[in-house]
Amino acid sequence: MSGPGNRAATVLALALVALSGCAAATATGPSAATAAAPAPTTAPATPAAAPPELRVMTWNVRTNTYDAPDWAPVVAEQRPDVVAFQEICVGDAEDLVDLLREEHGLTYELAPGPAREALYETCRDTAAGPVVFGQAVLSRVPLVDPVTTILPDGDDLDEPRSVLAVTLDVPGAPVRLLTTHITIGPERGDSEEKGQRRLDLQAAQVDVVGRAAAGSGERVLVMGDFNMAPQDGRLDVFEESGLLDVDRDRNAPTGGNDAEKPGSPAVHKIDYMFVKGLERIGEPETFWVPSSDHRPLVATLRP
Repeated sequence: MSGPGNRAATVLALALVALSGCAAATATGPSAATAAAPAPTTAPATPAAAPPELRVMTWNVRTNTYDAPDWAPVVAEQRPDVVAFQEICVGDAEDLVDLLREEHGLTYELAPGPAREALYETCRDTAAGPVVFGQAVLSRVPLVDPVTTILPDGDDLDEPRSVLAVTLDVPGAPVRLLTTHITIGPERGDSEEKGQRRLDLQAAQVDVVGRAAAGSGERVLVMGDFNMAPQDGRLDVFEESGLLDVDRDRNAPTGGNDAEKPGSPAVHKIDYMFVKGLERIGEPETFWVPSSDHRPLVATLRP
């Protein structure tokens, strides 16, 4: 049997153990409660996906000297999401779409923008009827709402020309694309009066395109052959409409490509891209081609 002294010691020991346990529970209780808490029921927000990049190209292809089999390898090598052509027949554009799909595995939608019947025997008939000639857009992005507008012709001073407008149905960021081919300036042999009429006609056509671009929404891309040098003040209509030249440093000349001389320099800048609501990624590019008197102009943009 234990004596009074032993019983007192036992009681004191038990009391100390109890106090120690309470202290430990007090110290570790909050951490244990946190660890045991259920996971939040609301998932963390998913970061917004970056807007898609668009590789775009504009190219005057000089139909009647070259045709779809000459252009297809250039397009296939560059793999643009969208390419705007000038001086192309609808039948040739249809052939190009077929070649890109069958020989290169690239599927493009076609939006033709003819300005007139073709003068060239090499342009084949189409299922829709007479041969037609002007602009065309090929796109790997869905195309909607194509509209072709005939530009002023200066009382038959020059062949009919047009501007083709179409919407690139980019998810969440549709882009209205306009492509055109502005009339030529004064030619050798023109009288002073006729040369001035040509200049006035260029200005009238550019003004139509510029006003159309200004009313085309928040994201606009204008591409084509303007037959004007970059310092020409008549192109200011685009800046006044909120569009900027993608080749802002004027380092991408396209005119005068010598198809017979690989690597030869281009002579002058007459092909353009103007953008609003689109960010340029990197520098625009041009390169020698064996299938036109113009070099393509290529750029990467982000809506």
